Parts: sequence; structure tokens; C-alpha cells
Amino acid sequence: MTRIRDGVPVPVRDGPVGEDEGVDSFNDFLAIVNRCLPDEADAFSQAAYLWAGLHGRVALGDAIPAFPWPPEDEYIERMIQLHIAAHANGAPSDS
Repeated sequence: MTRIRDGVPVPVRDGPVGEDEGVDSFNDFLAIVNRCLPDEADAFSQAAYLWAGLHGRVALGDAIPAFPWPPEDEYIERMIQLHIAAHANGAPSDS
């Protein structure tokens, strides 16, 4: 498993673009999430939750392949329900 090292750029709210491919990829993902949420929702936090959840699923799936994981498409759909659809359906922006 890898870990963040000193000096490796990480995404920040309203951060720069064009300086790092990983940061730019997250910012592209953030733009997609932002388009799916109502204006009052915190798109950065929801994108971070999704990003961490998806990376965690991949890392854990690789580390513990014998675990009875739900199918990947179901996992992704559930993450979208929790972090996108809940807000679109009028859930509080801090949930």
C-alpha cells in the first residue's frame, strides 16, 4: 500500500490547476460531482468522500481478495446514493 509522502501535491479547496496530474484528476472529478449536487451542498467534501471510498475499496480488494465484497457496481452505486443522490433529494448539506 502506498502512502502520501512529503512534497506530493494534494488537492485543496480552490487550489491551483495544471501543476500536478493527480490534483488535476481530482479537480476534474470534483467538477463532475459539483454538477450533480445542489448549490448549497459541499461538493469538495462529497468528492473527497467518494474518492476515498473508491480508493479504499480498490486497496482493500487487492489486500483481502478472499473477503466477500459486494459486487463493484453495487458498491459504486451505493457510494453515489450516499454522497450524491441523498443531496439531490433534499438531504441537509452537512449529512
